[in-house]
Amino acid sequence: MDKKPEMKSVFDRLTSKITPDNVKKGVNYISQYGVKQFGAKLVGQLQRESIDYEAYRKANEPDEKKLMEQREVTFTYNPVISIVVPLYKTPEVFLRAMIESVLNQTYKYIELCMADGSGADDTQTEEIVNSYRQLDGRVKYVKLAENLGISENTNEALKLAKGHYVGLLDHDDFLAPNAVFEVVRLINKENPDAIYTDEDKTTTNGDRFFEPHFKPSFDLDLLRSNNYICHFFVVKKEIVDRTGGFRKEFDGSQDYDFIFRCLELSKVIRHIPKILYHWRIHSNSVADNPASKMYAYDAGKRAIEAHLGRLHIDATVTNSVNLGYYRVQYLMAEEPLVSIVIRDMNEAANFKKAVKTITEHTNYRNFEIIKEAQLFRAKGDYILFYNADLIPLNKDWLTELTSHCIRREVGIVGGKIYKGNEIYDAGFLINEKNETKKLLWAGKHAITKEGFANGEVIKKTPMFSKLARWNQGYFCKAIIQQQTDAVSSLCMMMKKSLYFDNNGFNRALEKGFVAIDFCLKAKKAGLKIVFNPYAEFELKENK
Repeated sequence: MDKKPEMKSVFDRLTSKITPDNVKKGVNYISQYGVKQFGAKLVGQLQRESIDYEAYRKANEPDEKKLMEQREVTFTYNPVISIVVPLYKTPEVFLRAMIESVLNQTYKYIELCMADGSGADDTQTEEIVNSYRQLDGRVKYVKLAENLGISENTNEALKLAKGHYVGLLDHDDFLAPNAVFEVVRLINKENPDAIYTDEDKTTTNGDRFFEPHFKPSFDLDLLRSNNYICHFFVVKKEIVDRTGGFRKEFDGSQDYDFIFRCLELSKVIRHIPKILYHWRIHSNSVADNPASKMYAYDAGKRAIEAHLGRLHIDATVTNSVNLGYYRVQYLMAEEPLVSIVIRDMNEAANFKKAVKTITEHTNYRNFEIIKEAQLFRAKGDYILFYNADLIPLNKDWLTELTSHCIRREVGIVGGKIYKGNEIYDAGFLINEKNETKKLLWAGKHAITKEGFANGEVIKKTPMFSKLARWNQGYFCKAIIQQQTDAVSSLCMMMKKSLYFDNNGFNRALEKGFVAIDFCLKAKKAGLKIVFNPYAEFELKENK
């Protein structure tokens, strides 16, 4: 069971980060992006480390007894999992730790496939690997005549793979001992095409673990914003073969491009909500010094563009100031008619105020504004429920919402609402059981409420509750496009057909759960709920 995590003090977290290397990196970042952006980045970093993660690990990771029990388990289906690793002048301590983390897995039907691009002058790597090959026949290795680059080196390792599934592992990282076991358990349960797990980071010498990355179920919008899947990624070998492997023109973000192409061919994609991969941080690591590999982020942008191109989606992709995070703007051939429905008409003057505000704060032209009582007369193919007290903060807000809502797979879109200096509304988590994830995703001030929606008792937790409006959130979740469980009716756009096909809102429910109920109906119908933080609003309620 996930125990409630303890919070670390800000002082403790700041003290642990004051090192000569971090100070140098901080100065460089400020000179490039400014003090405000540095502050936002630092707050996001501190938020990731706000929990007592060591206590969490002790409470949630399997002990030796559990690991021994896993070694005795016999599955109905025992696929061979090929772990593929490109090597390049890997330090001995990293190399041994990586190899042993694979060979010591509690699931035994694996093979470790390594291609070594260290060059003819490097003999140490080959000697170390050969010592393991003599002890364990599951180790496969090829010495390359020269370094072919990360993508081609990985492709050479892929040629050694004969398993049913392929898992990707970097040469300086390592797996949790139960990583493959958990993957195979899921394979037996659901036969997925692709699987990914949660991950964390570890110090150079592997003595401390930090920054756990708790991920959501598969979210294509989030993946188009950031390679959140990253590690540990496992996919059917037949899909790997169909992709043709890695492409060297995407070196630096070759895994991002590869993941997109694999998932485009996958029907069943599953997430294992357990920390099963440890990403080692050292001076040559991108995670430790992102700016050192700017080419990687440009390659990431091109990977997203290539993915959208294969799907014939007309969109533009731009880098954000946060390296590794991107913005996708979906383009519309024309502006469809949007019916903006003004809600909560307590005073007649509110409608007039809303009309004036909307007209003055949007560059979108094809819309009508109606009162909620006139909803049945709506002419638009899209309905936007809009609170009269909202003030748009950018004129393209209606374009941002509509460009998502016209996507076939999307049912509902919500924006980001501020009140004063805090985030007021930015979507909801529904029935989240992992208290640690809830704390990190939603914020320590978030209050979970229980109510009735979609025929059952549910618990809703507001995302990023009461965070400062400039706070980027956990892994920048507060400032990037992603799917969410629900949005509120303060700003809620949907397809008109969705609204009337589901008989509209169930107003017999508690007020705070009416919109939640409708979002859950949309999800049940297979439609996505999207949070778009680029449609921003200020809530200024009348006193």
